[in-house]
Amino acid sequence: MKLNHIVIHQIIKEQLGKPLLKTSDTLLPINEDTNEFVEKIIKSYAAKNPTYGVFEKDEVIYPFQSFVKKYLGDKMFYEFSVTAMDILKKEIDKSTTTGGYVVFIDYTEKKTKFLITIMLDNSTSFSVNDTNLTLKKLKSLDIDRLARANRLNITKWQNDEAQYLSFIKGTRGISIYFQKFIGSTDLTSSKENTKKLKSAMANYMNERKYSREQARDVYNKINEYSLKKYDRDEDLEINAISVLINDMQPNDFINYLNDNEDLEVSGTFRVTQKSHLKFLTKEIIKEKGYTLEFDRKLVGTKIRKVKNTIVIKDIPSDILKIF
Repeated sequence: MKLNHIVIHQIIKEQLGKPLLKTSDTLLPINEDTNEFVEKIIKSYAAKNPTYGVFEKDEVIYPFQSFVKKYLGDKMFYEFSVTAMDILKKEIDKSTTTGGYVVFIDYTEKKTKFLITIMLDNSTSFSVNDTNLTLKKLKSLDIDRLARANRLNITKWQNDEAQYLSFIKGTRGISIYFQKFIGSTDLTSSKENTKKLKSAMANYMNERKYSREQARDVYNKINEYSLKKYDRDEDLEINAISVLINDMQPNDFINYLNDNEDLEVSGTFRVTQKSHLKFLTKEIIKEKGYTLEFDRKLVGTKIRKVKNTIVIKDIPSDILKIF
C-alpha cells in the first residue's frame, strides 16, 4: 500500500443541533504513524463486508463526484477535502444525526487507486505510567468500529467498470445522509448481487471440493433462508449465508470473498424479485443457440454431467416427438 494523501476534519453536531465544521489547516504528514493508521483502516474496512453501488448521474444534485474529478485534475487534495466537508455539512443537517471525525485518504494498492472517506467516533482508552503504576484516561479514534465509510475505486471508475463504490454499515448503519453526501443513493441491485453470489458460491464450493450432495444441501439451505427474508422484506446477510455454506468454518466463505475482491458480493442486500433466487433451485446453462434449465435435484439421477458433456435420461417419448 502506498499512501498518497490523508487529512482529518471534524464535524461537530449533537442530535437536534446544527452542524459546525472544524477543518484541519493542512494535510497530515506521511510517515510511519499515518501509514500504520491507514493500513488498520483498510483492514477494518475489508472485514466489514461492503455494500456496492455507483454514483448518481446528476452531478449538480450530487456534486461529490465532480469535486473528485477536479482533484484528479489539479491534484489539490486538501482543497477537495474542505469542499467535500461543505457537502457533508449540508446533508448531515438533520435532527437525528450526530457528528464525528471525517478522514479522507488517497492511497494506491496493487496499481489500483482508491479514495476512502470515513467518519470515526471517539473511544476511551487508558495508558499506564510505568513509574508509579497510575492510569491516565485517553481519547482516541475508534478504528475498529467505523461509523460511516465509503471507498471509491478510482481506477474502476475511470475505466467505466461496474461497482466502483462501496459502503460499510459500521456502527450506525449506512445512513441516507451519508449516501447522499457521496452521491450514491441506488446501491447495487438485487439482480446484480444474486448473480455475483451465484458465481462466488460456485467458485468457493468448487475450490473446496464439495461433493454434489454437499453442494445441493447448501443450495437448499440458502434457498430456505433467502425465501424467508424475501417474504419478510428483509436483507440477506452474507455473514448468515457464510454459516450456511460452511457451518464447521463459519467465516471461511467471508474470508474467501475478502481474498477475492473481484467477486464483490454486498455484505447485505435485499432481494426484490423471487426470480433472482432461481439459481438456488435451478441450473441454467446458456449457449449460443440453446438454453438448458433443470432442477438441481435431478443432477445425478435423470441428468448426468461428465466433464463437458450433459446426458439427459428417461425423456418421455411424446415430448421427443416435437423434434
